[in-house]
Amino acid sequence: MRRLVRSRTALFLFIFLMGFVGGGVLIQNFPLPFPDKGHRLFRVVDERAAEVVQQILYKHGGLRVSRKFDFGPTHQNVMSDNLTVIAWFDGENCIPSVKPNNAISLAVNDPSKSVERAAWLLLKNGYQALWRELAGVPKDTLFVLETGAFCDTALVFRKPFWKMPTPKWRE
Repeated sequence: MRRLVRSRTALFLFIFLMGFVGGGVLIQNFPLPFPDKGHRLFRVVDERAAEVVQQILYKHGGLRVSRKFDFGPTHQNVMSDNLTVIAWFDGENCIPSVKPNNAISLAVNDPSKSVERAAWLLLKNGYQALWRELAGVPKDTLFVLETGAFCDTALVFRKPFWKMPTPKWRE
């Protein structure tokens, strides 16, 4: 009888450990989007440039493309760390003095209030701050905050992905 109890306990422990290890491997290879921590968007000139950058990221950092999608005028490739995004915009050149080429995306419940608070804090501390809604996306969904506090980078305030309109997915 004791032998049966020990074997069942050992089997249960083995199944539990294998499930734990297997779950860890799955989450490492296919990260879950919860909680939404935002992402880091790096702007490139066009799709060809994105492919070159992605090759470099794969060779030198082990990052690979996990998803590709189009949202309004942007084309985005999400890398396997679920934080790095390589993007290009329709009809826009990469001229640093016109728009920041990089952005830190923050998922917030109310992008309009959040961008106003951030701009106020920057202005209060002596930095310029200019925000705008991204053209081509639904109203009150995504705001870009450009500021003199960054060198060629902006802050993007957007709704969490589950509150965003469905993007057009690419293969």
